[in-house]
Amino acid sequence: MNIAVTLPIKKKRWGLWATLGFSVIIIILDVLAQGFSIGMVAAIQSGFGSEVSTKELLKNIETDGFLLAVGTIASAWVGTLVIAAIVLLRKGISFKEYLVIKDIPLKEYVRWFAIFLVFIFSWEGLNVLFDQPVSDWMMKTYQTAQYLPLLWVAIVIAAPLVEELFFRGFLFEGLRESWMGPVGAVLVTSIIWASIHVQYNVFQMVMIGCLGVLLGVAKIKTRSLYITLAIHSLLNLIAMVQVSIYQNS
Repeated sequence: MNIAVTLPIKKKRWGLWATLGFSVIIIILDVLAQGFSIGMVAAIQSGFGSEVSTKELLKNIETDGFLLAVGTIASAWVGTLVIAAIVLLRKGISFKEYLVIKDIPLKEYVRWFAIFLVFIFSWEGLNVLFDQPVSDWMMKTYQTAQYLPLLWVAIVIAAPLVEELFFRGFLFEGLRESWMGPVGAVLVTSIIWASIHVQYNVFQMVMIGCLGVLLGVAKIKTRSLYITLAIHSLLNLIAMVQVSIYQNS
């Protein structure tokens, strides 16, 4: 007597090409949201008046802390909503399951925080060894923030949130389930993540790439995006505190 056995359907994410295609869409919409919000604020600041004033604002956009904060928060909102919409289009798997967002023991946070603090101290040691100054971009951004709490929210909360949802969440999991596997997912997301930080010099971008590799490993080992979100926010907080100390010294 044959008994038909119905096997559970494996919950799968979007395939490689769909993941890459959606990733391009996410990036484009993210950039448009940032550009639109910055343009609107720049126009308001110039009073819709002098064309020269507006041009000056746009010229200095990379180091204008206030515009950066507004643009970062706007892009975080849009990026998060777009990622959520794309994930929810994939039936049979929830948002948290797709991005692997789950609780982990407190000891795992302590363990990985310790690992990343060692990385930070090593990074600082290399900065001293190779005579690397504090990022001029960060200093100028801090000086032109106008409203510092907004900049702190943008750097410590908004930026880590959308970057982790995308890089170690959507893109990472899509690549991991493809022929690239975990190693490919870690390397590709780390390289792309480092390459978007064009405001830093080559040495700093290489270090950011190494940081991306560690974040990817943490995601694989803990199987939770919570740890990369927490670590990313912590590292940005440390960077902001460091800039604040230099600024006030």
